[in-house]
Amino acid sequence: MTLAVKTALKKLASTSLFQQELYFIGGTALAYHLNHRISEDVDIISPITLPYKEIESAMSALGAVKQKDIHESALRMNGLNPSEYMLKFLLDDVKVEFFCASTKIMKNLVINANHELYEETNISMLDLKTISKLKLLALLNRVKARDIYDINEIIKANTLNLDEILSLSMEVKSISEPKELVNLIRDMEEKDDDEMVYLDESSPVAISFKNLQENLIQSILLLDK
Repeated sequence: MTLAVKTALKKLASTSLFQQELYFIGGTALAYHLNHRISEDVDIISPITLPYKEIESAMSALGAVKQKDIHESALRMNGLNPSEYMLKFLLDDVKVEFFCASTKIMKNLVINANHELYEETNISMLDLKTISKLKLLALLNRVKARDIYDINEIIKANTLNLDEILSLSMEVKSISEPKELVNLIRDMEEKDDDEMVYLDESSPVAISFKNLQENLIQSILLLDK
């Protein structure tokens, strides 16, 4: 976790936002537990529509700048208020994103999670296992290098076992066997605009997408032995 992210979290903790159903998750929350890579943004989820007026007021008071989201137009075309589903800000160069759980599976994970506090603050986090399951959900629905890396580290840390991984994979992709999951990962193609994975803030060395894929595949195969 970078100094900038720690500072941003300290500022967020000075607000009353986390009296609402808002929970710190994502790569940075995972890195807080596993200390496995550099993560430079803050993701905050809610199982219900966002209390956007309170969020916008609090973030404005912190000096954060609201950012546009590419999905806003689609939400408006469907008669929805985008601010109830996603809000993005830049807080001292740290991306802070609030979003509503967008699927039934995601919502159930959040509702049934255990909660803990980040450091000695009022920032409510979901438990490590739920953060990890949400990461797996992300991997099953998109192709990002950091998700591939994160799931490999989650497996190495024994945070999720094979049954838990396959259970969620079955719900999302009808994948019931390790070899099917391996094939899904092997068929993933790197996106041109994907962000690199960095392990060290002071001397970052990027890991290739292909190596990330192969490392995760090997970890899954080891789980199946």
